[in-house]
Amino acid sequence: MRKVYQEVLVSPYEFDDYICVYVVVERPDVTISCSLQVQVVTWKGEVVTTFTKDGIQGKGYTGVQVWNGSVSDTFQASSITESFLYVSLLDTGGMLIADNIFLPSSLVDVNLPVAHITAANFMQPDNYTIQFTLSTDVVTPFVFLDSETMLGNFNDNGFLMMPDKQLDMVFTSWENILLSDLKRYLTIRSVRDTYNN
Repeated sequence: MRKVYQEVLVSPYEFDDYICVYVVVERPDVTISCSLQVQVVTWKGEVVTTFTKDGIQGKGYTGVQVWNGSVSDTFQASSITESFLYVSLLDTGGMLIADNIFLPSSLVDVNLPVAHITAANFMQPDNYTIQFTLSTDVVTPFVFLDSETMLGNFNDNGFLMMPDKQLDMVFTSWENILLSDLKRYLTIRSVRDTYNN
C-alpha cells in the first residue's frame, strides 16, 4: 500500500505475537529526525489508543526497530476485527514523512463499511499532467485508481484513505490528454468493492 519508491519507510509486522515497527532509510544521503505515532483506529475512523515516541534518528541505508508491543496489549481496548494499526512518522514540524498500516486480522473477517470516495478539484497544469483531490467518508483500505484506456500512471495507488484527510493526486500521461477524458475514464475502487454484498 505504498508509493513505488519512498526515501523513508515505516514498516510494521508481526513476529511471535509482537508487533514490531521498523524505520528504513533507502537513500545514502538522507538523514531524518522524527517522531513515531502508532494509533489503534476503528474501521469507523475513531482513534482508540495512541502511542508516541520522539527523538527517532535514521540515516542512509539503515533499518532500525523503533517500537514493539504485544498484539493483545496493543489491541486491548478494541477488537482486532474492528480496528487496525495506523503507523506514521512525523518530522519536527508535524508533517507526515511516511505512514503504513498493520492489519491484525484478515480483511475477510472485517465488516468494512461502504465508502463514498470523491474526486474533485481537477486542474491541468500542462498537456501531460492532471492534478485532483480524493476524499472519503469512512476508512477505506486499498484504494486503486484506473485510467482505463488512457496511458499513464498515478503518483500513488493501492493506498489507505482516512475520512479526515484529503489526498492530492497526480495523473501523468504518456501522451497529450484532455481533462474531460480523465474525468470520464477515471475509475476508483477499494477492496470493499470486491465483496459480493
